[in-house]
Amino acid sequence: MSKLYMFASRLYRHGLNRFSFLRKKRFEHTYKKRKGFGSLEYHKQIAQDIVKNIPHKQYRSALDLGCGYGFITAKLAVTIPSVTAIDISATALNVAMQNNKKVRFLHHDVINYCRGKYDLILCVGILPYIPENYVSQVAKNIDKMLVDNGSLVIFEKVGYTGTRIEKYLKELPYTTLRRRIRIAGMPFLLIVAKKSAGHK
Repeated sequence: MSKLYMFASRLYRHGLNRFSFLRKKRFEHTYKKRKGFGSLEYHKQIAQDIVKNIPHKQYRSALDLGCGYGFITAKLAVTIPSVTAIDISATALNVAMQNNKKVRFLHHDVINYCRGKYDLILCVGILPYIPENYVSQVAKNIDKMLVDNGSLVIFEKVGYTGTRIEKYLKELPYTTLRRRIRIAGMPFLLIVAKKSAGHK
C-alpha cells in the first residue's frame, strides 16, 4: 500500500469525522432548543400519519435512519419483530428510548452507518441534511443493508425534494413508486423503492 494512498485515506476519514462532529453539534443544539424540528406533539402527529402510509407487508426487520424522537420507530415496533433506529443526536435518542424499550437505539450518524440486514429501511426528512458529496456513500450503504425484495421508504416535504432525491435514487436503480400525500396538513413526497432479487 503506497504512502500516498494511506495519506489520502487518512484525509478522507478525517473529513468524515469532522463532518460528523460538526453535524452532531448542530443537531444537539437544535434538539435541545426544540426549534426547527417542531414540538413533541408535532412529531407525534407526523409519526401517526407516516406509519399509515408505509406499504403494508409482513416486515421482519426494519431500520429507521435518523429516528429523531422515535415516535415513528415506536409504531413500527408494534408489528415488526426487530427494529433498529439510529440518530446523531443523543438528546433526541434520550426521548426516543423512553418511547419504546423494544427498539435497538444507536447513537450514530447516517453517513457512516452500515450494519445488519433489513427488509425495510425508512428515511424521513433526512435527505436534505446529507451533503451532495456523501449521497453516493449513503446510497451504497443502504444497498448493502437492504435484503433482496426489501423496501426503501422515503418521506420528504415537498420543496425539499427534486435534484437531491433524483440523484440519490440514481445510485439505487430499484423499482420505484412515488406519490404526493398530506401529512399533518403539509404536502409530502412518498417514495417506495423496492430492491429486486439479484440486484448488483
